[in-house]
Amino acid sequence: MAVSVTAFFTATPTCTFTQNNLFTAPVSCACSIASLAAGAQSACVNTTNQYTQQVIVTYTNAPASGQLSVNGQTFAITSSPQTVTLTGLTSNGLAVNTTAFFTASASCTFTQNNL
Repeated sequence: MAVSVTAFFTATPTCTFTQNNLFTAPVSCACSIASLAAGAQSACVNTTNQYTQQVIVTYTNAPASGQLSVNGQTFAITSSPQTVTLTGLTSNGLAVNTTAFFTASASCTFTQNNL
């Protein structure tokens, strides 16, 4: 977005100058998780009735500290898109809702139902 700037002297407000489109503001630098996608899934392990699932997290402006949390499992923040592997998941044939957020910025969250 182009920004206009006006300058004037408080003692002489009629001495005013406005410069339109002086500079362009950068895009938002707020953290944003744009999407979650299912990656590779392992087969069910008969002895444990569990499986693993990769989740691909696409984000911008991740916080400089903390971790990426996906369905309660935490991972070091690397770069987007980031693939994480959820482990110890119960094989039950149900659709899984998945939520991701950054521990240092819990308001930066995204939920994908039936991922």
